[in-house]
Amino acid sequence: MKNGRLVSRNRSNYRRLLRLESLETRSLMAADILGASYLVAEGEAALPPMGFMPAVPTDLANWAREQSANGAGASRTGAVGAIPLTDVFRLHSRPSATKTIFMDFDGFAARGTSWNRSSNITEIVSPAWDPAGNGPEFTNGELAQISDAWQRVAADFSAFDVNVTTEDPGESDLVNEGGTDNRWGIRVVMTLVDFSNSGAGGFAFINSFNWSYESPGATDTPAYVFNNFSLAVAAAVTHEVGHSVGLSHDGTTSANPIQPSSEYYNGHGTGENSWGPIMGSGYYANVTTWDDGTYIGTSNGSANANFGSGPSDLNVITTQNGFSYVPDDHANNRNSATQLVGTSLPNGRQSISSFGTVSETTDFDFFRFQTGSGPVDITIDPYVNELWTSNGSGGYDRSLESALIDPLNWTNNQGSNLDVEAAILDSSG
Repeated sequence: MKNGRLVSRNRSNYRRLLRLESLETRSLMAADILGASYLVAEGEAALPPMGFMPAVPTDLANWAREQSANGAGASRTGAVGAIPLTDVFRLHSRPSATKTIFMDFDGFAARGTSWNRSSNITEIVSPAWDPAGNGPEFTNGELAQISDAWQRVAADFSAFDVNVTTEDPGESDLVNEGGTDNRWGIRVVMTLVDFSNSGAGGFAFINSFNWSYESPGATDTPAYVFNNFSLAVAAAVTHEVGHSVGLSHDGTTSANPIQPSSEYYNGHGTGENSWGPIMGSGYYANVTTWDDGTYIGTSNGSANANFGSGPSDLNVITTQNGFSYVPDDHANNRNSATQLVGTSLPNGRQSISSFGTVSETTDFDFFRFQTGSGPVDITIDPYVNELWTSNGSGGYDRSLESALIDPLNWTNNQGSNLDVEAAILDSSG
């Protein structure tokens, strides 16, 4: 599920309706749960179950190194329509939400958590994310990678009333202290130092999105991601947050003809329309979505899926974590279609546009416009994000980030969660 932006140019007279709907009931990225193999001292409580993300495949790691060597992203300065590098640590997808996913890139020290117990380390100090290897100062290339990773994760969660942010919200917004507390979430620590030497791309405790402090004097209990470029970071972040909200891995049985008997399903298809489940591996597919256990040979399609909560990722996410879907922003029928208005262009034509979010799998978005004779050009952009940047005064400045606005700095290769079916209807339907 992802935001979509409609851009259309027309004359005026006849009325037309444009209906947008999602084609897939499936959902995002991949990860499976492995039993904890850490030793626990006699008399101590058993560790909670964990979920892991596989390490980045060698071919993708090599591709990332090539991109870095070619300076990809390093020259971005924040042209119109692209995130300025000075704003990278002030990004929010939905600042009004009471639930938070904090992408923490500048280092963290965990104390009093199950991670500390499992590793027998009193304080787990994770240094800042540093793929350039130049120390605590972030390079322009690293900042560009961070903004791109944020864009992908924000898109993954755009259907839900949750805020994906790179700005520290404060620990109180990341722990559920019970009672009247309605603000909690999960910190995902990005670092290249794996304190457990697991070799994984990341890991999280199952259902930890809803946790309180685990012990007196403890910090919040984070998830961890150890990947070093934006695509892999984003895939692992969404996957590990998926574990934290109660999801298990999307793998395959021997009945899958493409990748039989695998813990993590990479997906199928090629190019821009390739698809994979978020709780699979998510590294290879362009379109990644939350899943409902319906692809051929799924290992996660029974009533036992997602730890007994059933195969629908969307149902688990929206019923067990204190948040649900975002409110519907456009009518689901043509009689209440959103009227599109625009501006006149020098050539006598009109330019109109609208932004919307396809949230639930049953969501239809109807738009209405008038046109006369002549061509009507319609573009639907699935690579668009609604961005809120904190302004330092307690408020947020809104913008839309899109490949249509700035194709050089916001290219349409960031991965998508939206498979659009569009239909044009006349006034009679």
